[in-house]
Amino acid sequence: MKFQWYFRSVLFFVVISSFQNGICQPLEKIHFKSQFDFTISSDYYLKNKSRLFSEIYFNNLFSDQYNNGESNITPIGSGQFLLGFEKKFKGKWSGGLSQKFIQESQLKTYATRLFLRHSGSFLNLIFDKRLNYEVEYYSNATKPLGKASLFVSLAKRIEINKWAIYPAVSFQVFKASKQKDDPSEKRRFSNSILRADFLLNPSANFLFGIFIQKETNYYFGLEQFDQNGMTLKPFRKLNIIQPTLGLTFKYQFHPNNIPKGFFNFLN
Repeated sequence: MKFQWYFRSVLFFVVISSFQNGICQPLEKIHFKSQFDFTISSDYYLKNKSRLFSEIYFNNLFSDQYNNGESNITPIGSGQFLLGFEKKFKGKWSGGLSQKFIQESQLKTYATRLFLRHSGSFLNLIFDKRLNYEVEYYSNATKPLGKASLFVSLAKRIEINKWAIYPAVSFQVFKASKQKDDPSEKRRFSNSILRADFLLNPSANFLFGIFIQKETNYYFGLEQFDQNGMTLKPFRKLNIIQPTLGLTFKYQFHPNNIPKGFFNFLN
């Protein structure tokens, strides 16, 4: 019970901080073009209700490139591979460890994550809360970056004949650690992800669906001047927004071992 109040306190702090951050300074939003992602994942449930999981995530598969005024869909982007283990604790609690490898055009990233999850319910909805701490190692950097995050999701199971449908919404907010040799001013949160999923469950083993997502990265924009020294843009908050449309597919081994009330659609 004390841990549940801790989750609620953290969520309340995130909401209040978001309101406070939007009061004092002007805000500029920059919207990127939508990208397309695709995810393949699997869960292997053990007899003790714990699970092994893996995921392959294809990010920004296609880009709309222009050549001589014509639009051409060109394959670009990055890929990542995730492997992890989640241990079932007493009641609705669980925790785990995962390792992620990300390959981009000229950058490789390794990330190790620890997380604590509470799988509960709210107004007959599946209410999932997760605290994460991740350390990222970049191939072009000498120091790793630590990042804490809070993830919450709500999902509803709707049964139609032998199928089950899961509409779900989720929100995750990240706080990156400040590097000692970085003098720049940082926003309270580094980025956030708001996502909506529509998932189909034709059998106990298969889960697939479509999702839309908005990722926002939070920066400060420096004051800008014209050639006469007049202010073009003041010092401001700068939000870089990336919309995404994607498909997801999951296979679940030994679904009879899934804990009651547990629903995992995002690693």
